[in-house]
Amino acid sequence: MAKHASRTDSVLIERLGPLYWPLYIALLTITAVGTLYSGVAMAAGHDMHDHDHDHAGPAIVLQADGDCARTGKTITVNLGDNGFDKRDLSASLCDVLQVTNTSKEAEHVAIGPHEKHVIYPGYAEKTMQPGATTTIVLRTAGDFEVHDHYHDEHAAEITIRK
Repeated sequence: MAKHASRTDSVLIERLGPLYWPLYIALLTITAVGTLYSGVAMAAGHDMHDHDHDHAGPAIVLQADGDCARTGKTITVNLGDNGFDKRDLSASLCDVLQVTNTSKEAEHVAIGPHEKHVIYPGYAEKTMQPGATTTIVLRTAGDFEVHDHYHDEHAAEITIRK
């Protein structure tokens, strides 16, 4: 058994024969592409958390409706073990949404429906450790879902008026 574990790839190719070479090359290519994808995702700052959902296509990039040099009121919401403590939020343009992680584990706050996140002006979705708080200046009007990407059933709806 120990003899087989020390064989090189070239010996393995030789023994498999020419009919299996394309299969072997295809497997090597798939492995290389997967490794490259993971490396690029990590370099771009994406969290490789043990999460079994992939994003369905590219994210939508929203444009800001205002510069929000002055902010309005602060709307606070807690994200706990059972989700958001407020699930229906209403705000005005340039108000601030403050999300605090009150759960016992890391949470990943994202905007837009799960699998179709949007890139919201001035906010980069992020993983929050227990006790951490993140703020989002509400620069774009509309109806949005704010959710925990690690637990997509934990979601809140926010309506932002101009």
